Amino acid sequence: MMRCIPVAVFNTNSKTFIFILVKIGGLFFFILHSKRLLMRPSILVIGSSNTDMVIKAAHLPAPGETILGGKFFMNPGGKGANQAVAAARLGGNVTFITKTGNDIFGKQSVQLLEEEGINTSLIISDSLHPSGVAMITVDKNGENCIVVASGSNAELTPIIFITPKKKFKKLLLF
Repeated sequence: MMRCIPVAVFNTNSKTFIFILVKIGGLFFFILHSKRLLMRPSILVIGSSNTDMVIKAAHLPAPGETILGGKFFMNPGGKGANQAVAAARLGGNVTFITKTGNDIFGKQSVQLLEEEGINTSLIISDSLHPSGVAMITVDKNGENCIVVASGSNAELTPIIFITPKKKFKKLLLF
């Protein structure tokens, strides 16, 4: 199980410091990166990527109840992907590490991340596990019920972090 505490950004007069704390299983990884404010900060985000499948309904179903829904739509999601997109939209030079399935959802996720200007070269395509998905039902009051199938996200392991150490010389991984 992977947990990622959101990116924290601290500014001084001449530098921006970006902190990310990632927990995978029982291991913690702390990432610190700094850049001069005049440059686009380089940000590495490690986290999940899912496809959210959303159905709007009048009310949430009770256990064992089947209801008819209204609108259906799919959105890119996942805590890590959402952080990567937010950081890129705020001007960061973002690289995202995640694991997607070698399926339509994984390919769409990578394409959408690339359209946001995110470096996807370290995203791993997993042919053994499907991409993560979330089934979300939202009622007329905005209350929701969510079930997540982590899929390939659950297969992201600490060994993957050996690769970016060489590529990202200014990132510190402990």
